[in-house]
Amino acid sequence: MLSALDDAVGDIYDTLQETDMLRNSIIVFTTDNGGPPNGFDLNAANNFPLRGGKETLWEGGVRGVGLIHSPLLQHQGYVSNNLVHVCDWLPTLLTAAGGGHLLDKPTSLDGVDVWEMLNTDGAAVRTELLHNIDPARPEAALRVGDYKLLVGNVNMKWAGWYPPYQLAGDDVTLHYLTITDETEAEEMAGHRKQIEKEYKSSWPTSVLERMRQLYTFAEESDLYTGQNARLVLEGEFQNTSSGIPGDTASKQEILHAKKIPVGGSPVKVKCGPRPSNASTNCRPTVSPCLYHVLSDPCEYNNIAAQQPHIVKKLLASLKQYESTMVPMLNKPFDPQGNPRLHDGAWVPWQ
Repeated sequence: MLSALDDAVGDIYDTLQETDMLRNSIIVFTTDNGGPPNGFDLNAANNFPLRGGKETLWEGGVRGVGLIHSPLLQHQGYVSNNLVHVCDWLPTLLTAAGGGHLLDKPTSLDGVDVWEMLNTDGAAVRTELLHNIDPARPEAALRVGDYKLLVGNVNMKWAGWYPPYQLAGDDVTLHYLTITDETEAEEMAGHRKQIEKEYKSSWPTSVLERMRQLYTFAEESDLYTGQNARLVLEGEFQNTSSGIPGDTASKQEILHAKKIPVGGSPVKVKCGPRPSNASTNCRPTVSPCLYHVLSDPCEYNNIAAQQPHIVKKLLASLKQYESTMVPMLNKPFDPQGNPRLHDGAWVPWQ
């Protein structure tokens, strides 16, 4: 799927370039949420070392990454760690397209215009972010400044820390500074092997063969492990053929294609030591949990008991958001909507 996505994005980019439209285009590529890790619906996404994943309000579920590519940007090649919510894209791109004056009129938009911030690598515009209020579960999460509040049934089933297992050396190539303890890694090894068996029973032979080729290349080349991984990041690794079947490019050519001049450093997630009670010190169905996400991005330490005044302030903000909610439009489950009944496609069925 990712290979097909990569090809499609490349086709769009090439077409914009060939038609001389790229010079007046803004390309935004961003995730919608954290991935489903560790066998969640037979998936193996990687949000580590952040906690949780898709369908959760933990950082692994709500903290995403993205990029903007455009010759229109005044400041380019930098990394920003400022807050941006998905609803900010509408007013932001409207301003970028020359329609910012329309935002001078009173609107009911939830998003804020962050184009100036993105265009110039400027100071943060947004300091508060509502992750969600779901009255059905019920659950809610709110970020104000450096603090994050979680309340209700925030999916404790997927509230763990799920390290990657696809390649040795991921702790280097993905900028991880801490890895979970060895005991947890051993406990999860059997579970991962079972997941891999389930994958092999459902994936076609061609996919499995390609995975074997890539895995063999990674293991034999040492390109992604130890000191070599650091050289890859710095663009200094030199060798001949890549060794990937069907790929005649040299490693240096591969690295040159990947290396993009970006100022500063990647955003590194520093978790610090994980306390023994990290999995149990938050019981959001009993009482709200509070985290200082700037110093504790992996949500190890629930500090609600130590900061009751901040909990009270954030609960008041949640109450204000709740007062503006509109009724949910969810309909009862209808088995007639199953794609199996419509040639495998999600389509209107009524």
